[in-house]
Amino acid sequence: MSELNFRKSKIDYISTRFTNRFKFFKRGFGDREFLELIPGILKEIEIKPIQIEWKKEKKFKNFSWKQGSFESPFEGYLPPEAKFAHIQMLLPPNYNEDTPICIHFAMTGDQGFTMRLFALALPLLRDGIGSIVLEIPFYGLRKPKGQFNIFVRTVSDFFKMCGGTISEGLALLEWIKSQGFKYKGITGISMGGNITCFVGSLYKEKLAIVPCLPPHSPEPVFVNGMLKDSIHWKNLAKEEGDLDSAKKKLSRLMEISGLLNFPKPLSKDFAIIVAGEADAIVSPDTVLQLHNYWEGSELRWVKGGHVRSIFGKTGVFRQAIRDSFYKLKKEIK
Repeated sequence: MSELNFRKSKIDYISTRFTNRFKFFKRGFGDREFLELIPGILKEIEIKPIQIEWKKEKKFKNFSWKQGSFESPFEGYLPPEAKFAHIQMLLPPNYNEDTPICIHFAMTGDQGFTMRLFALALPLLRDGIGSIVLEIPFYGLRKPKGQFNIFVRTVSDFFKMCGGTISEGLALLEWIKSQGFKYKGITGISMGGNITCFVGSLYKEKLAIVPCLPPHSPEPVFVNGMLKDSIHWKNLAKEEGDLDSAKKKLSRLMEISGLLNFPKPLSKDFAIIVAGEADAIVSPDTVLQLHNYWEGSELRWVKGGHVRSIFGKTGVFRQAIRDSFYKLKKEIK
């Protein structure tokens, strides 16, 4: 199925016109030494043990809720405000070792916990699935001083955000295992779907994996796609000498650290990828490339574009999570 078969969503065009008024990378490329090492840094992330400090806990009639924090295993690369990760955890009543636990990664712009809690984690409790919702580096409580909203100031900050989230996701999977839970899973939408794929690629045990609307790389979204006007090309061009050189450099960085250059996940047979037929931000073509690379994965299409799928198709995302855990449970008795 080719992206040429689909009409693009008008809502996606309208929404990006608004968001593109604000710019990523206003301070240029940033830490160039880090950028040159980033593909190796991402591929060689070590899974480090974490100690979660639970700060608040509440029990409700149908679930229990916890809020905690831990020092990021990636803290050496992060600004002071981002060194500690913040999570919220939901568990169904009478949970035990057979209770599936799913980690939810944030999409672009998803600061805090509310959207993922109410759209995904709380409804999944009805199916006996617990959740951990992670506040990612450079977002919300972890936003560094001087950064406007979600718009990271440098290209290196963007990759540090990604590396930190991947590292924390891997560490949380090991923590879930250490607590005796048998069935672990990961999911995310858009950028969160991309992060889900990286974590699944690097984790060496079987998982439920549900990336929703995931690009195989940020490059077709930011350099040549609908978000290209959200980049502060003027300042990047100043550093590289001209606009063409800046685009080539950013494209190279994003492609060499893309998923097609990472190992295929051990759990690809349990992976369910969800794509939007009319997605104008993450094109069907880039999702197809990921699906074809992850031979054995399942690809599900939803009608609608990127924005409409995020806000109107969460039921489809939840069903994919349920089904991926079902596949995992059939494999792990």
